[in-house]
Amino acid sequence: MHGNTPGDRGAGSLMVVGVALAVTLVAWLVFLVATLAAAHHRAESAADLAALAGARAALAADPAHDVTEPACAAAADTAAANGARLDACSVIAFADFAAVAVDVSVDAPVRVPGLPDRLEATSRAGNPGET
Repeated sequence: MHGNTPGDRGAGSLMVVGVALAVTLVAWLVFLVATLAAAHHRAESAADLAALAGARAALAADPAHDVTEPACAAAADTAAANGARLDACSVIAFADFAAVAVDVSVDAPVRVPGLPDRLEATSRAGNPGET
């Protein structure tokens, strides 16, 4: 007697398949969360760098003229160089003060129904102690 009943044949194979499917699902979910988190961090970094570039350009521009265009152009260039798109840019500038606020977004690396196609981030930069 081997201890197997006729109804038990093949039950181990089904259990192995079930465990393999569960492990695959968990691995896919971990991959999805990790890639979305990395893309969100990329959006945050791009927003920070774009805001800094915009503030620097606003401070370097001639205060007698509108500094919004050069500041937002610098922010857009920096966002693009970091794989993001500049969605909004606003500038507050005076003779010796400038603050830039930006909204940027990056494409989600994985398209999943129910999750956003783009990940967004906001940042602002200006004179130290002023923003």
